Amino acid sequence: MTYTPGPWYVRPEKRRGVVIRFLIVADEDGRAEPVAEVPWPSKNMAANARLISAAPELLEALERLLAETDSERFPPGSSGRESIDAARRAVGKARGANGSPPTDG
Repeated sequence: MTYTPGPWYVRPEKRRGVVIRFLIVADEDGRAEPVAEVPWPSKNMAANARLISAAPELLEALERLLAETDSERFPPGSSGRESIDAARRAVGKARGANGSPPTDG
């Protein structure tokens, strides 16, 4: 799976001084490459835009953490094992391993 490499940034777009949407963009060779959009009105739109823009760093951090963590050290059902399993599911979801991934188009 490939995705637009990070880091991603939040860029508010204003009309008449009012934010009408947040664009999530990546720096592609000095130009802003759109990745996602959080339109107005939407509940928690600034927080959602920040979370989306953090996705590449969050994925990389989880993958590194999982690579360095021995889940066998935690007994089944323990909070440590449950956290590792949740991290694996999140990485799988981001990588398209949990069911049919969205298609480009």
